[in-house]
Amino acid sequence: VGHDCAVGAPVTVSVRPEHVTLVPPMHGAAGANGLDGMVTQTVFKGQSLAVHLRTAEGKSFVCAMPVAMAGSAAPAAGQSWRMT
Repeated sequence: VGHDCAVGAPVTVSVRPEHVTLVPPMHGAAGANGLDGMVTQTVFKGQSLAVHLRTAEGKSFVCAMPVAMAGSAAPAAGQSWRMT
């Protein structure tokens, strides 16, 4: 796909919530194509959890995590997780 963006120019991207992987910060390399966020809310939605996060810059994100993947370590409000 062609683009008219200069190197270093700001861009806006859109990522589907189910295409984001959540990992505890200790498992994700800092700065490696990811963002750290504080969990503000986790909502059970049947087979998945909607995990609401806020970055240090105040940006809000919603990520989908399969319940089977979360197990007993589901993200909880106040915890820091990494979005990759």
